[in-house]
Order: sequence, then C-alpha cells, then structure tokens
Amino acid sequence: MASDIARASYDERQQYRSVVWQQGHPIVEADGNEAKDIATEELRKETLEIVGPSGTPDNGYAITPGPALDFSIGPGTMYVGGERVYLPQSLLYSQQNQLPKPTDPPRAVEWLDAASDPDWLTLPTSIGNQPPELVYLQLREQEVSAVEDSGLKDVALGGPDTAQRTRLVQHIARQPGATCASGAEALWVKEGLSFNPSTMRLMSHGQLQVGFTNQAPPPDPCQPQAQSGYLGADNQLIRVQIVDPARNMPTPPPPPPVPAAAPAAIRTLSTGAAATPGNLLWGYDDASFLYRIDVINSTTLHLQSAPVDAFHQPRAGQAVELLLPAVQLSNGEFMAAPTGFVTTVAGAYNPDTQNVVLAAPLALDYGDGTAAHPSPPRVFLRVWEQELPFTTGVPVPLATTGLQVTLTLDSPGTVFHAGDFWMFAARPSSPRQVYPERLLTSAQPPIGPRLWACPLGVITWDSPTSRGPVGVQDCRHPFSPLTKLVFAAANGGAPVGPRNTLNFIGEGVTVADNPATAAIDVTLPGGAAGESAPTILLFPFATNTDQSGFDTEIVISNTTAPPFGPTPPPTGNCTIYYFGTPSFSQATFPLAPGEQRRFTLSAGGPATALGIAIPPPTKLFVGYIIIQCDFAGAYGFARIFVPAVVGAQPSIMTSYLPVLLPKR
Repeated sequence: MASDIARASYDERQQYRSVVWQQGHPIVEADGNEAKDIATEELRKETLEIVGPSGTPDNGYAITPGPALDFSIGPGTMYVGGERVYLPQSLLYSQQNQLPKPTDPPRAVEWLDAASDPDWLTLPTSIGNQPPELVYLQLREQEVSAVEDSGLKDVALGGPDTAQRTRLVQHIARQPGATCASGAEALWVKEGLSFNPSTMRLMSHGQLQVGFTNQAPPPDPCQPQAQSGYLGADNQLIRVQIVDPARNMPTPPPPPPVPAAAPAAIRTLSTGAAATPGNLLWGYDDASFLYRIDVINSTTLHLQSAPVDAFHQPRAGQAVELLLPAVQLSNGEFMAAPTGFVTTVAGAYNPDTQNVVLAAPLALDYGDGTAAHPSPPRVFLRVWEQELPFTTGVPVPLATTGLQVTLTLDSPGTVFHAGDFWMFAARPSSPRQVYPERLLTSAQPPIGPRLWACPLGVITWDSPTSRGPVGVQDCRHPFSPLTKLVFAAANGGAPVGPRNTLNFIGEGVTVADNPATAAIDVTLPGGAAGESAPTILLFPFATNTDQSGFDTEIVISNTTAPPFGPTPPPTGNCTIYYFGTPSFSQATFPLAPGEQRRFTLSAGGPATALGIAIPPPTKLFVGYIIIQCDFAGAYGFARIFVPAVVGAQPSIMTSYLPVLLPKR
C-alpha cells in the first residue's frame, strides 16, 4: 500500500550514481529513498543486460499438465526484465486463489482477489474447441505496510510503524489464442497496456500534467490580484489514481442510487472517441492511511485501530476505498488489493465506536455481516479525499488546493489503465512549484504500479473427449550460470574458451560433464514443427603437436530420433565454417533426409573430405568448426580419436552438440 513519504525525487534521466551525505546537514527520508532507487534500478538494468529480457537458470516456472484440466508451474527462478522472482515449490494454477489447509505447509497465495480480476480465467470444465492457451507470468510491484503485515511493527515504539517494504506479486495467467511471440497482447491493449519485449515491461498510455486553478489576471490597481498556486497550509504529497470501473461495480443486489452530494459516477474507460471519460481518486498524505476493518453490515464498518488524530478521521462526503485481500504472505498476514470498491462516507466518523457509515452498500464480496455472506479473512479501508470524473485533456481542479490535473493519452485509440497513479509534492513556501518539477512542464507517465510479463508456455488442448492437455510449447529461455560454463583446454591446458554445456567433451572436461550421457536433456519447442531454424552446430576442438595420430571426426545428420529430428526428416544444404589457427574457407554440402555425413580432420595431414591441410611444422589447429544448416532438424557430434599407447586401447570421446538459433 502507499507509503507516507514527503516526495519522490528519483529521476532516471538525471543519471545520478549515488547519494552523498554531508556533515551537519539535515537528512530527509527522500534522500534515503532516492539512494535505494538509484542502487536497485542500476542493478535491475545490469541484470537485464547480462541475462536478457527473461531467462531461468534452473528450469524454473516449467508448465506441466496436471490433474483434470489444471496444470502446474514448477519451482525455481525466473528473471523478468532484470527482476528476479522464484517459486519455492510447485504450484497448481487453480491454487493461486485458494488458501492452504491447516495441514498444508505454509505458502504464499498471490491471487486471492481473482474473482474481481478480469485477468483471472476459471479452468474449463470441458475442452470443446478451445484454442491453445498462452500461460504467462505477470508481476506487479506493490508496497506493503505494517497495517497489512503486522510483523513490520516494533512493539518497542508503542504503535507507530517504521519503514514499509516492496514486493513483486506474481500471477500465473492464461490467454486463449495467444502465442509465445504475441503474448497476451489483445488483453493488454484492452486494459490500456503495451508490451515491450526488450524489457518485458507492461507500459501504460496515460499521462498527467499538474497546473494551477487561479491564473493571475493582468495587473489592475483597482482589483486585488488573485493568488495562483498551491493554497494548502502544510507540506503535502498528493496521489492521483485512475479508478478501476470493473472492481467498483458491486455484485447483486445492486445498491441504491448514490446521493446527489457524491461525485458523478462515470466509471467507464472506453476508447474510440476523442474525449475519453473516466474517474480518478486523489488524496493527501499519498493516500497512505489504511485501516483493517470489520464489516458490521453492508454500510457500517468498524475500524480496528483509531485514526492518529482528529484531522485524519474520515469525514462525511470523503471518498474511501474498500480493498479485498490480494496476497496471503507465508507468515499468514494479508496484503491489500491495489484497487477496490469506491464510495463516500455518509456521516462523520464516530470516535466512541470507531465506526463509519458508507453512502453506498458494499459489494457482497466484502461480506455484509451475515452468515450467508461472510467477510474474507481481511478487509481494508483506504482513505482518499475525492473521487472525480475526468475527460481526456480537460483540467480537473482538486477541491480548494489551487491545483488541477489534466489526464491525456500518449497514443490515439488507446485507453487508461485502471490503478495507474502519480505522486507530486506541494509546499506552501513555494506555492508555484510542485515536485517532481517535470509534472508542471509536460504530461508525464504514471509512477506506478510497475508491471512486467513473461510468456511461459502454450498449452495445446486435446479433443472434447479428452481430459487433459496434450502438449506444452515452452516459451522460456534457459541459461547456464557462469560457474557451470566449462573451458575446453588445448595444447597443454591453455583454454580455448567457454563452451555451452551441450557442446564439447575433451581435454579438461570430466566424464561426468559428458552431455551425451547425462547433461543432454533437451526438449525442442513444440516438438519437430516448432524447432528453430536454421540449425547451427558448434564444435570447439584442438589437435596436439605431440600426438600425430590425434584425429577429430565430425558427423552431421538428419534423424527422426528425439529430441532432434522432425518427422519426416528435412533436406537442404549445410555449410561448414572454420575459425581458428589456421583459418579456412567455407564448404557447402547437401544433406538428404536421413543421411549422415562424416568428415575427418587429421593433425598429420589433409582430410580429403574437407580439403583441409594443417601446415607443418606446428600440426596444430585450435578453434571452432561451425556447421550451419538452412533447415531445422539437423544434429551432430564430434568424435576425438586418441592413438593407443602400450597396453591400452584407443579412446573415443563423443558428444552431441546442438546449438539452436532463433528462427529468422
């Protein structure tokens, strides 16, 4: 939930590297928060550049068909846009909104508010003609307060909380008809989001600019000049947030009409028109005042803790937001949903009973105080100032603050994303200034919530008579940690370079590392039809001067044997490239279906099949041979023949060596 901070000062465009504390100078929490933001953003960008947009080092988040029409998400790690997330144990899709039983081991449940979330899709009861479904991981960055997790409090302070925490909320979502390449684009566009595959970010189209309501008129000695700027009496951080119309619609029975004193309920973010209507919320103190509540009945709520002072007691006509629990943490506490049911307070807060009365009845999802409609394990109340309608490009005054906001869209035909928020600080000592200052000069994108998405796999469902999925196309990008990269040694131990774990076995590589026996665990995406093309096979190798009979045989083949070849095997041309000492030209040869071609490179002389002669007196080749085929489905291996010594047999070391490039 929102934190009670003074300002948000981090600005990526400034390219600051650190925050420097000075002796004898005052320190505010904004300095510490900016220092944290600088460090974490730098780490995220570095991780993004090292790992790439997404990847798993340990087969994390693997999609596996489960019971009935369910599926499981495997444990492990995933990097998404430079952010690291993990699952400690396997999770069924259907378990994301189910609290664990008392006998189950503790686990986080991260989609308790699924019933009111349009991204959640219930599992089908029968397959029918259901198209393949994309399964993707969506991440939402969210703050957690001590009201939500009481473990953040320190009883030695006598009640006040200290610092809040941030957390990435994980949703495993489904989208019918989508692919690994397209993602859930149709859904994201409808929700006002666009996907950036290079960063895995889901970006909003909404923008906000801050202005002043009372513009100073030309000087007139007969008339006093109207004051322009912030009119508040104290320093404030104001939050503006787009209302989620779907979450704000109550379940049956419908509520009575909203009193005339309440703001107009437009609650639509439809697109296609030049002016897009919607609703916004705004509040002081970053809208950080949050309470645990008990639902007495559909309009009466009991605050479990009293407001900090009379000024912060909910007032008649003030906007409030009811929030369902969204996440159960592993310690049993609950995080609030980012958006919820918005209404106003009908009467002033009663300090004797700690009760408030709402102007509109709650949706039944929140409970109504009866056994028929019990409340969820936790319900929260968030206090705002006002809910206001807005139209794209039209300034909206924020009550009597002297401030106004104008919401626009960065692209025609797009929509606002519900839940987007902006924060800006206002100071009475500088009424013509807000922070960050860029909000005064031009429309700015929202500060949050930050969202990421990562395709995991595409499930292909079977016939209507079947009871489960028949296959999963893997969308993930596995990678090997640096410590698992093996250096192939040559010429007395000098390293040739790092190799892929499926590439080579030879000097300096142990038998246990042989991918032909243990490490080769490859499933090509979608089976044969989904293989990448072209296929590239990489052979790092070396021949030694002190062993004239040291030979390398290279084999390239089409086959129907899994996990390599499609059925039937394809045909086409393959080209051999040589890189190293000495360097050689390329050679092209055709490969027929099911054919196996063998080439021999000898340290002691030419290999007639390749036409390569290693010049004396070195008799040494150190480098790489790359075989590139213009079709998918080729595979290869290298055999290194070492001559026999007295009392020993010739040794043969074999490795399967597939290296696949993305389809061009």
